[in-house]
Amino acid sequence: MSLKANETYPEQSDWEVVLKIKDSTLKPNRTRINFKISGLDLNDGKQQLVWSANKYIDTTFINHSSSRISKVFISGNYKFMFYANSQYREIIIPKLKLNSGYALTVELNFKTTERNIMVKKPVIYLYPEERTVVHLKVKPAGDMTFTYPEHGDNGWQVTAEPNGELSVNGKMLNYLFWESEQAFSKTDFEIATGTIVPKTQTVDFLSETLTHIGLNSKEQADFITFWGPQLQKHDQSLIQFIFNDEADKFGELQIRPAPDSIIRVYILISDATGISDSNIVPQKFPHFERSGFTVVEWGGSNLTEISM
Repeated sequence: MSLKANETYPEQSDWEVVLKIKDSTLKPNRTRINFKISGLDLNDGKQQLVWSANKYIDTTFINHSSSRISKVFISGNYKFMFYANSQYREIIIPKLKLNSGYALTVELNFKTTERNIMVKKPVIYLYPEERTVVHLKVKPAGDMTFTYPEHGDNGWQVTAEPNGELSVNGKMLNYLFWESEQAFSKTDFEIATGTIVPKTQTVDFLSETLTHIGLNSKEQADFITFWGPQLQKHDQSLIQFIFNDEADKFGELQIRPAPDSIIRVYILISDATGISDSNIVPQKFPHFERSGFTVVEWGGSNLTEISM
């Protein structure tokens, strides 16, 4: 094999030609192509892969010791397609020219499919030390589907009282409300950590956990009356929480003046019917102190909507 020629192509989102070299072992008008495959979950040992080149269709199995496909084609232009299963996006190479006498190496990087889920009822409470005009803007990771009051491009301008009462354009409110449709994949979450809770223990678990985290009785009541009925739909649920900076994956908050303390609590729920808690790493919950101007937000999502 000769190494005279070495050529790279512009990087693609999920595929890239990383090497093109002369191959003296090839017959006339032939091209060798090697596909190096990454991104597939091989925890079960192997992964079936269906692929095609123009009208040619083949099935192969990818495993830890064999993660590439090698094939010799008649030189010419080809459209390649690769499909693993519904967990991964199909990879399509719309047009690739195979030059006679060359060997090409193409890297394929499979990416998990994304599914839209609702980030449900994030609500925001404001507790300044004295009456304060607060400017608050949410920058969600997806599209806003509903806000109350209207969020607008510039967010909310709120007159907040120390007891938590809010006023926006003359409307008296207990909290600010927003929802968003966002795209996540299964791998965006660590589903091996959390707490499996039978539906009969849902209220006690939430009350005890939220008290430890630092939510007051009103915030807890709002939280439990919203999420409790949803958790009752499953015989048992895997419950996870994410806090503060981690919650930025759903949406960032811009607040002026800046709060002295902030408590952001997002619940993630999954149907855990038939799952043993021996496979789950128990989650430890932080405790947040409330001092000075305090902002509290809670929301969450049902990960069962993106389970695959």
